[in-house]
Order: sequence, then structure tokens, then C-alpha cells
Amino acid sequence: MTLDHVAPRKGQTAFDRRDNLVLACPGCNTAKRDQAPMAFLLGARVRAHNLLRYGAHLSPMLVDLARSLATESSAPASSTQEPDMRFAKWFNLGGAKKVSIQFDIFNMLNNNPVLAAVTTFGPTVYRPNTIMQGRLMQIGSQFNF
Repeated sequence: MTLDHVAPRKGQTAFDRRDNLVLACPGCNTAKRDQAPMAFLLGARVRAHNLLRYGAHLSPMLVDLARSLATESSAPASSTQEPDMRFAKWFNLGGAKKVSIQFDIFNMLNNNPVLAAVTTFGPTVYRPNTIMQGRLMQIGSQFNF
């Protein structure tokens, strides 16, 4: 297990505070790299479920973000229902230097399943109160030297 910063420290002002640290397996820590929390959670929605399960000590804003992304269909099969896609191209700049341009599309089919519904008895029982956010696109780059 490794200790990972939820909000990346690289080039930013994140601190080694309890509400910014989580235990992560080396593979997940490497996969997250210096991504923003939302980009990492959207990469595989099952991660939001895991964050809710093990990250109750994190800041309320991050827990709310994970709760909005976690659905009952966030099991591994959800990638077929709400597919995400990444286009990336690496360019060599000579020596060990290279740059990558990335374009991500989350919720490609713009699926809007119900994430939460009213469960208390009354005139609004079973009325949806949260649906999945619409299609999200992200452009990024990465420079290795």
C-alpha cells in the first residue's frame, strides 16, 4: 500500500493533511498520477464507489463528488452502458523529451440514468432526484523529460 494525495501536489498547493491522503495500491497510485480527482474518478466509475466505501475521512466536497458519480450500475459492467473514450498522441521532441496531447470523452452516449430517487413514502415516492451528468469532454497534455 502507498499513501496518495487526492488533490495532486505536483506543481500545486496541496498539503499532507489527513483530508487529502488515502491509502492506494501501487497500481492505482500510478494510474492516478497527477490527475484531478474528477478525471480519475470518471476514468472508471467503480473508483467512486471505492472512495465512498473507504474515504469517509476525506473532505465533504470530495465525498459529495464521489457520491454524485457512484451509481448502482457502477459495477465493472457499467463501462458498456456509459462508455468513456480517450484519444492520445505522443510526439517525440528529441532525446528523452516527449509530449502527449489527450482528448477525453466521458459518458459518450450521453446516457442519463437515475442515480437516486425519493424513497420516503408520500406523493413524491420514487421520483428521481439525481440523474447522471451529461457528456463531459476534456483536453489535456503531458510533458515527459
